[in-house]
Amino acid sequence: MSNFSLFNCTFIYLLVLILVSSTSSYQNILLHSITGIVSKNNFSYYTLQNRGYISIILISEEGDADLYVSQPHISHHPTFDPDTYCLQSTTCGIDILHIPKWFKRPIYLGIYGHPSYEITSYTLDIIQNSNPGEEFNLNLFESEEGNETQSINNDEDNDEINEKAEQVIDLFGIPLQSIWNFISIIIQVLFL
Repeated sequence: MSNFSLFNCTFIYLLVLILVSSTSSYQNILLHSITGIVSKNNFSYYTLQNRGYISIILISEEGDADLYVSQPHISHHPTFDPDTYCLQSTTCGIDILHIPKWFKRPIYLGIYGHPSYEITSYTLDIIQNSNPGEEFNLNLFESEEGNETQSINNDEDNDEINEKAEQVIDLFGIPLQSIWNFISIIIQVLFL
């Protein structure tokens, strides 16, 4: 009986600890997910005007794309030349870059199609990393390839989608990350 009450106290303590820590955790919000194609030895360019801490994730669906990021005083068209970029990720898999809050805006992104593949298809995810009180404003997200420019505006439809996504993430007032943390701790307590 003593072991059972000790387990209950430990369980309640861990639950409270998780719930308290979840209120101070950072939020990650997907701002945009864009798919594109780039041919070998060519670049697709994007301009990001979002402020704050941003994570850029480039997933090569087919082929191999590399990611180059620049600030406006360095270059508007970053390439693999070290003088034209501030950050780069050139893996053969998922490329991830974290843009610090102090980077000058707009941020210029270059996606390079590796020469080992004729065509590379990719998904570019832009994630806002913020703490709960911080606000960001996305005015324009542009893509340029050759002379063509595409714009994606943050309009009311996107706001409605973001609200629905936040509702799904929040289950009974508890973020899913907190639930996952709780399950992880329970598994560790039970099996270790």
